[in-house]
Order: sequence, then C-alpha cells, then structure tokens
Amino acid sequence: MFFSTVAGRMVGDKFIDDVKAGKAKFTDKNFVNALKFIETMYKDGVISKDTIQIGYGESPALFAAGKAAFLIDGDWRVGNFLTDKASGVALIPPAKQKSDFELINFPAIPGEKNKGIVSAIVGVGLGISKSVPAGSEKEKAAVKLLKHYYSVENQRTKLETGAFIPSRKNVTSEKIEPLTEKQIQYYASVKTTCYVLDGVLDASIFNVLNTGLQEIGLGTKTPQKVAEEMQVAMDAWIKAKK
Repeated sequence: MFFSTVAGRMVGDKFIDDVKAGKAKFTDKNFVNALKFIETMYKDGVISKDTIQIGYGESPALFAAGKAAFLIDGDWRVGNFLTDKASGVALIPPAKQKSDFELINFPAIPGEKNKGIVSAIVGVGLGISKSVPAGSEKEKAAVKLLKHYYSVENQRTKLETGAFIPSRKNVTSEKIEPLTEKQIQYYASVKTTCYVLDGVLDASIFNVLNTGLQEIGLGTKTPQKVAEEMQVAMDAWIKAKK
C-alpha cells in the first residue's frame, strides 16, 4: 500500500499500464528509483528493520503506546483507535486524538513527478446475485438486507465506529470522535489517487514485490534485483496471456 503511493509519485498509473502491455519495464530507471526510496528510508532509520517482524495486527497498539513517531497505514485503521462500543475504552482517548495526532498525506518525495498523489482502491458494497430468482422470497430478503445496510441509521453507525466514511451526504453524527473528523478533512485534502498495485497486478507479480520490499529492508536484495525479478514475473504473465 505504501509502496503503491511511492510508485504513484515516481512513475504513475500509465507506466504500470505500459508495463502490463509490454511497452515499459520495471527495470526502467524511475521505477527502480521508487524501490531505492524504500531502501533509503531503511538505511536512514526512518523505518526500522524491526518493523518487518511486527505482525500487521500489532501495530495499532504499539503506535498508540508511543512506540513510534508515525504510522503509515490505510485510512481504515482509524477505527482501531476509537472508543470500543463494548468496553468503552479507546486505544487513543478522544482528548489525545484531538491534541496529539494528525492524519496527513505522505510528505513530498525527492524526484516525484506526481505531487501529493496517494494510492487508493475502489471499495466494495453489497449486491444481489444473478442466481437469486426474480420475485422470489430470497430476493425479497436480499432487498430487505440491502435497504438496512444502506440505510441512514446503519451508515451512521459505520461512521461513528470508524468503519468507513459513508458516501451518503445525509449521514451525519454528533458522536464522531476527533480522528474521524480529521479523516473526513484528510479526504478533502487529497486531490488525486493512484493504483494500489495489489489491485492491478497479478499475484505472481505483486507477491514478488511484497517479498522484495522486505528483502530490500533486510539488505539481502538490491532495488535493481527486485525490479529484475518483478520483470521476469511480468514477462511470464504476458506470455501466458497470449
């Protein structure tokens, strides 16, 4: 997710489309530079190598406990820090959410071509399968479920719990916590988005990337080598499509 933003800043979506079409290569200078930026972050200590060993579910509690100065993650993480409806406890108390934390876009990257761009992928909703017979009791039940799911009341609950920011304009609440308010403001500040690479590349390619990013952090592979391995995987994918 984070590297998708870096790649979006350095090369953009058209480059990724060109690679998939065989018109460009991951070994091109600008894409390798995107990988080199990740390497620089590790070498400069901006990202610790120790984070590679931290499980994805562990990071919110560690960040809330002050173990890191910043957390790079998706907007969906906001809900992890809000007050739990069952326990009444928040990883970050609302008062501290307001005074001590901000949601911001990643800062400018040296050499970036697409300033301020951030990776994003279309969310999914609920629908009714074509296999459900028209006019049947199953269809009626499915319609009832959808009407509830997309109702103002349920969408308001999603907003208050930090599950997501509803697309419905008439969903508001006086119960949202400061981080959710900042999330809404953050959305308004983002002007352009780019691909999440996992969403547009085949698993045979993005798995090489995800492993390679860790290997770059550990110092066991160079950015150039990871780019080369990604291109080998891409060439195989293109060949298999023919």
